This record gives sequence, C-alpha cells and structure tokens, in this order.
Amino acid sequence: MAGHAIGFDHEQSRPDASQYLDFRCGNLRDYEETKRKIEEANNGDTIEDAKYGFSAEHFLPEVTSALGFAQWSKDFDDESIMLYGSYDGSKVDRPVLLRKRKGRASVPDLKMGGWAQAVSMGDVARVCQLYPDEQFNAEEANDSDPGWAPTS
Repeated sequence: MAGHAIGFDHEQSRPDASQYLDFRCGNLRDYEETKRKIEEANNGDTIEDAKYGFSAEHFLPEVTSALGFAQWSKDFDDESIMLYGSYDGSKVDRPVLLRKRKGRASVPDLKMGGWAQAVSMGDVARVCQLYPDEQFNAEEANDSDPGWAPTS
C-alpha cells in the first residue's frame, strides 16, 4: 500500500513486463469462474459485466496513452516492493507470475513486495525520480545513516 501512496505502479503492469515475466492467467484462482460467466453470456454487455472483478486486471499492462499516467522507471525492477509474488492470487501450487531467464525455463521465485526485507535500489531511484530534490540523493542518504542499507 505504501508504494501506491507515493505514486508507484506495479512492476508486473509495465508495458514491457512480458520481456521479464511469464504470466499464467489460467492459474488465477478466479479464472475458471470468470471463463464460465463469459461463456454463458449472450451479448457484449453481459460479457463486460462477467469480467468485472476478474483478478487478471492486476497483472496486465496499464494503459499509457494519458499524459502523465503510468510513467515507469527506465528498468524493470524484480526486487521492487511493487511486484506481486509468483503465487499471489493463484490456485493452490500453481504459479501465476514466473521470472523469465534467457535460454532457460521460467521460474516461480518472485516474492511479493510485502515480503521484501527492504526497498530496492530501484524503488529508491523511483522516489528520487518522482520527487526530485537538489538537496538529496540516494548516495548521500546511504552515507549519512549507517543503519540505512538498501538492497542491490
């Protein structure tokens, strides 16, 4: 929740997320129910009604056509507090999000941001991007407080 409050969007909702993540929609807990509702629908309005509340909307890329909406950091951050875990919203033992690895099988090793031990360096950089201040930078913050240790 804190990430949303300061202006962050979910990493899995980035327009380029499919380069880094394998999304398995069929493994969502509510997939079968939503699919059944859509199959039973007879017209477009009913189909629209049937898909409301389907959890897949939290995993799909955001619309980026509005000015200033869904502005992303330069790089995908797989350590961000704003990334869902591999099994969040899933059927039992069926991962929804998997990390893609070049030349190898995707792996379900993502941790939801709430389980992170600290914010990532990407999260710190994103705060600096959203709220620039000439008096502050992440390096100075790290040097001034020996107890502050961002993840790398």
